Amino acid sequence: MIFLKSGGYMIKMKASVIVAAYNEEKYISKCLESIRNQDFPLNNLEVVVVDDGSTDNTEKIVMGYEGLNIRYFKQSNEGIAVAWNNAMSKSTGEIYLFVDGDDFITENCVSRCVKSLDNHPEIGMVYSQHARTEEDGTIIKIQEKPEWDKEVFRNSEFNFVGHVKGIRSEVAKSQEFDPFFKYSQSRDWMMRLADSGVEFKYISEMLYFWRKNPGSIGQVLSDQDRKRFSKLTRDKGLRVNDAR
Repeated sequence: MIFLKSGGYMIKMKASVIVAAYNEEKYISKCLESIRNQDFPLNNLEVVVVDDGSTDNTEKIVMGYEGLNIRYFKQSNEGIAVAWNNAMSKSTGEIYLFVDGDDFITENCVSRCVKSLDNHPEIGMVYSQHARTEEDGTIIKIQEKPEWDKEVFRNSEFNFVGHVKGIRSEVAKSQEFDPFFKYSQSRDWMMRLADSGVEFKYISEMLYFWRKNPGSIGQVLSDQDRKRFSKLTRDKGLRVNDAR
């Protein structure tokens, strides 16, 4: 195992799997296991874990995990947007994939995203179908998604891109996540990327398992708050478009 802590030796990788985690002791092993089981060469892949101030055994589990090039960083509890921004600043990969610490991915997730981006140099980000699962990982349903259309995305009530997101590093770093949004942060980020000219591509395959975690921010927030943040990101995108 190559374990690199903050300030450690950095090796340029083809892909960085960015994992944001907060009190994920029940789930983080499954997340890391799914990354270790990729059909993509592990010697060209790093896992960048940013721990958003966990108070459980998340750190101990990650630091003891074998078989992956892991770089682990811990921050105070500042939210997932700050965690993602910190992770991007510390990642070396040409391509980033974002995976939540309580979720997991199919064995071809990394290779499929990398191949799609390599084959389509005009594309900045790819996204796929995902499976919604119970807390134990049992699949509830497969979420199919539409082909990319910026204005449909802008006007949709919710973020239909969701999971998984594979993105070129230079594209990802061109916009930071906004810490104001406690929910639907990625929608605001992706809308700004799209408005800057980034092209998206849909991969019509299921590559990601989105776990129903009762402790996640999406579950802890009330329906009213989730809708409020979704509406705020949608309205922000509409205002930007109207000002053009």
